[in-house]
Amino acid sequence: MYRIVALAILLALGSGSAFAQAIAARAGTTGFGADFSVPVTDHFGLRLTYSGGSVSHATTDSGVHYDSRLRFDTGMGLIDFFPAGGRFRLSAGIAYNNNRLDLRARASDSSGTIDINDTTYNVSDIGPVTGHLRFNRANPYFGVGWGNGSRRIRSRET
Repeated sequence: MYRIVALAILLALGSGSAFAQAIAARAGTTGFGADFSVPVTDHFGLRLTYSGGSVSHATTDSGVHYDSRLRFDTGMGLIDFFPAGGRFRLSAGIAYNNNRLDLRARASDSSGTIDINDTTYNVSDIGPVTGHLRFNRANPYFGVGWGNGSRRIRSRET
């Protein structure tokens, strides 16, 4: 995925297009990343985005140690429509979603037991308790946004 985004950016930068291309840094709920956009007309543009990162957390409660890790890995190929030719946009495209959540619980003391819903389990019999959350890799994307980094908005002078 990283190679595809890097190749697309290099090809667009070397294309000699009369339109301005834009690369922007981003930070949001899906982590840190970058956008690359190219205008096609005054009302349409193409955009590639990628964001990623991770958040980990560990805690112990009632003799059970919990570890969790949420990993972000999202790339999108989008068509932006600017109805008025300004900064307001409607976007549609496809999202590559490799976000995932991994959970693990284990006994934190020497007893080697875990209580789940008032039932006691011996960890030597069942091993650690794990959970995984995954998403469909390819998903449609529809969005509403503000911004048009790939071209300047013409100011009206009177």
